[in-house]
Amino acid sequence: MKDQFTIGIDYGSLSARAVVCRVSDGEVLAEAESAYPHGVMYDALPCGVPLPQDWALQHPQDYLDALYGCLPAALKKSGVPASAVIGLGIDFTGSTPLPLGRDGQPLCFDPAFADKPHAYVKLWKHHAATREADELNALAAQHDPDLLLRYGGRVSSEVLFAKLLQILHEDPATFSAVDQFMEAGDWVTQCLTGESVRAAAMAANKAFYYKCSYPAFLEEAYPVLRGMRDTLLRGRMIGIGQPAGRLTADMAARLGLPAGLTVAAPHLDAHAAVAALGISGPGDALCTLGTSGGVLMADTAFHPVDGTCGITYEGMLPGLYGYANGQAAVGDILGWFADHCVPAAVTQEAQARGVSVHQLLAQKAAALRPGQSGLIALDWWNGNRSVLQDMHLSGLLLGMTLQTQPHEIYRALMESLAFGLRRILDASTAAGMRLNTLRLAGGISYKNPQFVQIISDVTRLPLLGSKQVSAPAVGAAIFAAVAAGAYDSVAAASARMNCLSDVRYIPNLANSVLYDPLYEEYKRLHDYFGRGGNDVMHRLREIAAQA
Repeated sequence: MKDQFTIGIDYGSLSARAVVCRVSDGEVLAEAESAYPHGVMYDALPCGVPLPQDWALQHPQDYLDALYGCLPAALKKSGVPASAVIGLGIDFTGSTPLPLGRDGQPLCFDPAFADKPHAYVKLWKHHAATREADELNALAAQHDPDLLLRYGGRVSSEVLFAKLLQILHEDPATFSAVDQFMEAGDWVTQCLTGESVRAAAMAANKAFYYKCSYPAFLEEAYPVLRGMRDTLLRGRMIGIGQPAGRLTADMAARLGLPAGLTVAAPHLDAHAAVAALGISGPGDALCTLGTSGGVLMADTAFHPVDGTCGITYEGMLPGLYGYANGQAAVGDILGWFADHCVPAAVTQEAQARGVSVHQLLAQKAAALRPGQSGLIALDWWNGNRSVLQDMHLSGLLLGMTLQTQPHEIYRALMESLAFGLRRILDASTAAGMRLNTLRLAGGISYKNPQFVQIISDVTRLPLLGSKQVSAPAVGAAIFAAVAAGAYDSVAAASARMNCLSDVRYIPNLANSVLYDPLYEEYKRLHDYFGRGGNDVMHRLREIAAQA
């Protein structure tokens, strides 16, 4: 194994990152990143067609361009000969689906559909399908209440079927041209192998796939979906760590890899990080701290957890129930504040000190005691996709005065994210889940130690850090090693190839005591604005839409 290597590619919201890993111990020899040229399209298509509120689209060509950029760069940087690479795997955000035309190509590649918003990729954070999510919830409550139990009582607009139905409702002409509707991770894998496959784990988490089928009530309610397993959603289902196919000669030539190389089944990005952090059973949770946040746990039994994004059997790790929760924005919230709400004097001070604005704000915030700022916030700048499952909620900051400073607000935002995480963990333990440690992945976990310490203090949990690598990409490389036959199970590969570091955070119990009453205030605000005590956030969105 010392002479064998696998490549993992993490497709995030803004870029793709490739890692070259040694199979024997998971050592990352090189990492490379390629940004998406179009980024996230919130306001308009490339041709200038404007987009409505709550849209978030991407261009599928960006995924291929990023692949052609980051993989060869990482391989070259590693010094590993292409002949020593035994497998390739990818992970992807989800649900991030795209429509394909009858020629097998993304519909937006067709000039006739280049100006049609529904012909593009709908990124996971596309939240314009709320009406369709409401329809799905009503249908499931009537015909399949067990489905809602597996999704925390309510499915969100982020699921695949909400996005598919939005096309049907808003652009029937485009819908009629759709031959297949695929997760972007499945589509990229299909580009690599030429095989029409679908990752069962991605379908389970984001498309209600359960016991080898999709819900029957969908085909009854929407006749155009009848037979969808063989039409719109066709493709051979494959499990975690299984081979999806072999690298085609054309792709091999483009990437500088051997033709016939094993390509593993794709997986969701945060879920791939579970294996990368060495989690193989109950008791340990993964918290991903990136643009958004994921909270993932595994267990041998089914527990109906309030507000969970999804409970799936073998949707996270083979042989286990996976529990997926998350916060719809983490780094996005802190980035929004640093980019749009900081005065020039703060930026100038950061430049003079040779640090980023984030580092300066976090350092100044660390000098405050819990509660000293007099501020509290709700972490819903991009909606709530955990306990409340309501993407039309919005952020709140309470307690400001004329003396409030930027670093105090920054600390309140970090604390709100920690409170939101604790609310998720409380719901999990209340349902019977065991929780011993939090394991961290994502750039914020090693770029912002002040924030991580706040999380440890608020949750009263020890935190285990990861190495400064893309944990999801390492997870994809682990799955590739299993698919290529180097290990006989994901658990065995994870035990040897994980990217846990020696970094540990221990809760400061003196701070924890001070945070407890603040957390109680957070919960009061959480329920007041999130459970119908005051629907002002919904009304404001309606007023804004009308305006």
